[in-house]
Amino acid sequence: PRYRDGGEALTLLWTPWEQGYGDPLIRFIAPLAEQRLEGREAPSILAISGLRKPNLIERLRAVVPHSTLCASERPSPPHLERCPSACYRDVRVCDMNRMREPSHPLRAMAAIDRWWLNVSVAEQAPAPLGANEPVRVLWAERLPSQRRRILNLRELASRCDGMRVGSARLSCAVLPSTEISPEEKARRVRAAHVFVSGYGGDELNALHMRAGALLEIVSEAFVKSQAKWFARNSERYVLGQGRMAPKEDPSYPLRFFRVVVEAARTEWDPSCTKTLPAWVRQRAAGLPSSPSRSRFESHAGEGLGARGRSVENATFLLWQACSPRAGLRPEWATVGETLRKAVAAVLELHAQFGASEPV
Repeated sequence: PRYRDGGEALTLLWTPWEQGYGDPLIRFIAPLAEQRLEGREAPSILAISGLRKPNLIERLRAVVPHSTLCASERPSPPHLERCPSACYRDVRVCDMNRMREPSHPLRAMAAIDRWWLNVSVAEQAPAPLGANEPVRVLWAERLPSQRRRILNLRELASRCDGMRVGSARLSCAVLPSTEISPEEKARRVRAAHVFVSGYGGDELNALHMRAGALLEIVSEAFVKSQAKWFARNSERYVLGQGRMAPKEDPSYPLRFFRVVVEAARTEWDPSCTKTLPAWVRQRAAGLPSSPSRSRFESHAGEGLGARGRSVENATFLLWQACSPRAGLRPEWATVGETLRKAVAAVLELHAQFGASEPV
């Protein structure tokens, strides 16, 4: 068959976890944003393996405005069409593993906001709270079909609204999963002072804030059954810390807080639990008391056949396999206490960054 002349070079990129939200944003789009900030323009034709979410495709286009985008493997029409069959001058393969994380996630997200939302540099500078301005707390809601939902989120947000921390009054609202555009979601997060989210890609939206705190709500089962570096991924990204050498910078304008929900207040996803062996479901029924940390570590990395058939081992298997999908129902007493600490940190931050330069 005859193929048309593709002309310029074609550059192939493989998107990490392309069906998700957080991984493509922080490990693909953000590093490309940093390259542009460094004065390195993207190639004229970018063929990415795929990208499922339209709002991420929009952000990618804003980051590489002079590049033609197409999908080499999994198109998402009409937002991302398949690359046409053609003969190109040459084909380049880019190893994204060499730039899999941005060196400064907050700066990269600020740049994405400027190009995607047309936010000015001046609008990105932290500002002190006004005398009568409330502390705005935003609660991220997920669809019933999504994983790691906070099942009583609206009840928690209602109890939060009007709460006082010292002289500060809290104004609390739910950030809906649908009903508003991705651009409006980002703008609401930008205006928030505390962002509350379940573990996952939603947490990275906290990087839209200029000075604030992320409050993560996560299952005890998830924290104890996953690798430590994986369980604290969102914390690292939001705090701008490297994987191998985490650093604490008191001048950094974001803070991180975590509420760990006990396993007994975790609701399992039947679509996950039904895939496990019957003995696991039977022996883990009722969720007995949590195995100790040492017992969890002793099981890490072992194969299914090497594990004994005890209740403790069955619980570990259930937690490891299904905790990423589980729904959470945290108690207000625990959430409220941690929220107070987050608000106190935000008040201190806004006093500190009142006259700071943009990030």
